[in-house]
Amino acid sequence: MDEQTRLQYLSDAQAALHKLIIGTKVVEIHHGDKEVMRFTPANIERLRAYIAELRGGQISMVKFSTSKGLCE
Repeated sequence: MDEQTRLQYLSDAQAALHKLIIGTKVVEIHHGDKEVMRFTPANIERLRAYIAELRGGQISMVKFSTSKGLCE
């Protein structure tokens, strides 16, 4: 995939993630005329993994739990 296409897919995926976070029940990402990816709050982690893959495996946030609570 060329860089322009990757960046467009990444932008679409991030917009879809935002919609899920603010309460949309189902989001769709369209790639061309035939391929459609659907995500719901139940599989939001799949969408986050897809975004990470489009970023080249870069992790943008790490969360871990300590005795004093959740840290980011």
